[in-house]
Amino acid sequence: MKISDGSIQKVLQMSPKLENLEEHGDYLRGLLAEDPSLRWRQLREAIKAKGVDLIAVHSVNDPHVLNAWNKQQGSEEIEIIADWNADFAKALGVDADMSKTGLGIRAKRYALIVKNGVVTYFGEGDLDVSGAEAILEAL
Repeated sequence: MKISDGSIQKVLQMSPKLENLEEHGDYLRGLLAEDPSLRWRQLREAIKAKGVDLIAVHSVNDPHVLNAWNKQQGSEEIEIIADWNADFAKALGVDADMSKTGLGIRAKRYALIVKNGVVTYFGEGDLDVSGAEAILEAL
């Protein structure tokens, strides 16, 4: 998937210190058996050692729910980006209309790396392209 320059500018305006971002919408809805947030916590130091300033989780959800989830997971060192109206997801082009199932607009699972305002990695799909290991390898 190609991300337009305009989309990247919107992303950077929404979170200027963004370096690495993973969508956890599927996990938050409980649709995955594995715990991807655990892998991010386990690999956090290795990822940071590669020069990453910020690891962030993005989800189309309200900030109170996401902050409570993050605290419960013991992941306070991971930034939460709550995207109530899916504006961030739409700017990235990863929005998914799940209205037929009653979930409204959500975001597809993805990961991206932004370095100095340039996207150097974008993986949309399962954990093999959007999980912590994929990001660590891409760095």
